[in-house]
Amino acid sequence: MTNIVKFPSHEPDFVDPKVVLDAAKERVSECVVIGWTEDGTMYVSGSHADHMETIALLEVAKAAFIKECLS
Repeated sequence: MTNIVKFPSHEPDFVDPKVVLDAAKERVSECVVIGWTEDGTMYVSGSHADHMETIALLEVAKAAFIKECLS
């Protein structure tokens, strides 16, 4: 059995979604927005009309996150 020690991070645990979205406006050429509404409903929207393109973008992002977490 191993003991897992969580080291303090300099990054906050939560950033206001408005700040994240405002920062992305000038930087991204295509996007997927995923989040929870105030009433607890999942919200998903993307810049592609083709849902398969949106799924592809999600999968590329997922792979990048996994790679970052494992490195």
